[in-house]
Amino acid sequence: MKIAMFTDSYYPAVDGVVTSLSTVSRELERIGHEVFIFAPEPPNGEKVQDITKGGTFYFRSFRFKHYPQYRSAFLPSNKNRILRKLGVDLIHTHGMTFMGVKGLSAGRHFGVPVATTYHTMMHEAANIYNPLPLPRSTMVSLTVRYVRLFLNRLDAVVVPTRPILEELVRMAPRMPYTAVIPTGVDTNRFRPGNVNSPIREQYGIDDSPLILYVGRVAFEKNIDSILRNLHRVSDSSAKLMIVGEGPARRHIEQLVHSLGLQDRVIFTGFIPDSQLVDYYSASDVFISASKFETQGLSMLEAMSCGKPVVSINYRAVTDYIVDGENGFLYNEFADNMAETIDRALSSDASIRKNARRTAERYSKERTSRSLSELYSKILDMYINGQ
Repeated sequence: MKIAMFTDSYYPAVDGVVTSLSTVSRELERIGHEVFIFAPEPPNGEKVQDITKGGTFYFRSFRFKHYPQYRSAFLPSNKNRILRKLGVDLIHTHGMTFMGVKGLSAGRHFGVPVATTYHTMMHEAANIYNPLPLPRSTMVSLTVRYVRLFLNRLDAVVVPTRPILEELVRMAPRMPYTAVIPTGVDTNRFRPGNVNSPIREQYGIDDSPLILYVGRVAFEKNIDSILRNLHRVSDSSAKLMIVGEGPARRHIEQLVHSLGLQDRVIFTGFIPDSQLVDYYSASDVFISASKFETQGLSMLEAMSCGKPVVSINYRAVTDYIVDGENGFLYNEFADNMAETIDRALSSDASIRKNARRTAERYSKERTSRSLSELYSKILDMYINGQ
């Protein structure tokens, strides 16, 4: 099958959407599909290596003012001529703004089904990165209406976890065919046992407990709350390592200084995906305080490495983390984050084994097969007019 992937997020920016797209596209090609990427052009003519054999086709783009790491594509383009030559069977969008609209429009123009993966809680993103001079409540309301309108016009909606599907059903009850298919983890690469990780020596961490955060340094990730709880962790030598970049970096650095945590917080900046295993391996505990996740891929990567995960008890993570069994969940209203970190730091080997077993259920091989089966099903439904 020939599949065109339309994405609003793409390299050189790196986030969960880009990682998901890269993983899924390569796996689909491995099992015999042809995959073509359609994305906003990189800034300043920067060259980006193709992630698929089918190649990448770029749309002219401009910088998104409220989030400089991202680009938005201009609507006029010549890509329909390219799509016609490629003869694609199906379009899959990873995003619902500029590129999502382009993908949906192309699908209707060529008479092929269009699916989307709902990666981002758009109405909440609009509340944080308001692109228009409108009251936030108005922007959120407009975004919800737009999401409902967009989802109702698709042939299939893929969501990474069941809690997110339940929210979307309430938001857009007339959605078409839906499926819960998470982004898969490379469980062969992210695995326990990398005892020779050089990261502790590189950053001078010695034997201190290391709490790891991997992801965008963005306001919606709620990194502030981790910093405000760090001094309450029982072991006062425990350090927090923040791996990633984003628009909240300066704010987070200023908060570290104001809280007097300069000796306990390490900023690594952006780290290539190929090096992440070393960082997971060097840590004792992985942490996420985000209520924004539709899946939380970095948490599953940490679990695949056999690391206990501490997360807020909210939304997507409740689909795969069971408190005290394969990870640890805290309740923000009970104000027990530091206590939960203590539990994770003192957890036994059973937590690590269970975390790994859970991650194995989310292997990229399994999830890509599920997506391939979905493509066949919706293409058959489309052809038969169901």
